[in-house]
Parts: sequence; structure tokens; C-alpha cells
Amino acid sequence: MYKVLIAENEGSFICKLNNCFSRNADFEIVGTVGSYEGVLEFLRNTSVDCILLCNCLLNGDCGDIIQRIKELSNSKVAVFSLETNLNDIKVLFHSGVDGFFFRGVTANDLVNGLRIIMNGGVHIDTTGLQSLLHHILTGTAECPANMYDAYGLTKREREVFDLAGSGLTVKEIAFKLHICKKTAETHRANIMAKADIESATQFAIAAFALKNGYSGKSNEN
Repeated sequence: MYKVLIAENEGSFICKLNNCFSRNADFEIVGTVGSYEGVLEFLRNTSVDCILLCNCLLNGDCGDIIQRIKELSNSKVAVFSLETNLNDIKVLFHSGVDGFFFRGVTANDLVNGLRIIMNGGVHIDTTGLQSLLHHILTGTAECPANMYDAYGLTKREREVFDLAGSGLTVKEIAFKLHICKKTAETHRANIMAKADIESATQFAIAAFALKNGYSGKSNEN
């Protein structure tokens, strides 16, 4: 059984988590704290396997906080958030978190995601990412400027990403676009560089987009 510490200051959400874990024999909530200082104090006296940390407790300084947590414990750290800013999510993982969940995650998705984390993987809850990733690829008006500009994909790069999302290989993409394979590989490398894809977690973000077949085109007809 995995021991879980909840770092959250909203009672209703704590109740939701308690209900979730009470129905699952794999996890046990061993404590609840309402601040990141409370997390540090708890870890000085008790070992846990996983920490569920509300993003609002990080106060925009996640790097230092996550580092201090990791220095005190070998616990896995999963962050909950209402945010759908992909860049902020990337910062969290660069800081060393093992998982990310939106607060609207279902109990089943939460448990499955935590199992992945506890088995040494990384996990990103896909709830809410569908519209975000669609806006990134389409550049629609609803997409916050900092999101799309952060990637700045060219028309050709979006075409390559589109075809990759349909399951095509680099060779097939090259054939489809009437370009050589090396050029297609260059476009793919440029996309990865712009999206700062270098870790398993960031690959997971890209894989989500590809798996769900985002076309890079507006759904409006």
C-alpha cells in the first residue's frame, strides 16, 4: 500500500480525494497539510510514498519548493492545478515533479495516473488538455497569445505535426508533402526544439497530441 500525503487547503477537494482513496486498497492517506511548509514539517517526521500538492501552494516558486521536498524525501510528487497553461506545466516537470493532474480529474484517472508514477513513470492528466493543444496547433483566436507564440510553428511544421498525428512515419510524411525524408526530419526536429521536448514528460505531451489526432486545422466549416 502506498502512503499518500495531501497538501491542499480546500476542504471540498480534500473530501473528494478522501472519497477516492477510501475505495482503493492501493493507496492510504496518512496526512493532510495546508501549506508547503506543512509538507516539509510532515516529511521531517514521517515517510510517505507520494505527495499530492496543490499548485496554489507553490506561490510561483515551484523550483525551490520541489527541490526542498526532494531533499527531505524520496517521495513522488504529483501536482494538482486549475491551470491549463502548457508552459507552466513544463516548468513544474523541469522542477522535478512526477505527475500533473487537473482538479477535475476523475477518481479512476487519478488512481491510474498515480500507479504509473509509483511504478517509476511520469504522468500528465489529459483532462482539459484537448482544447489547449488544439488551440496551440490551430492558432485560433481563443488561444492565449503566449501559448501559440511560445511554439511559433510554421505552416509546414504544422502540416508535419498534423500528419504525424495521423500515425504517419517520417518517410510517409515526406512522401505526402512531396519533400525528401531529411527535410521532414528537420521539420520534426524544429518542432521538438520549439516545444522544448527533451524529457519523457514532454514527449508525453507531444504523444498526447499525436495520439488524439489534432489536425492543426480549425473545426469550423
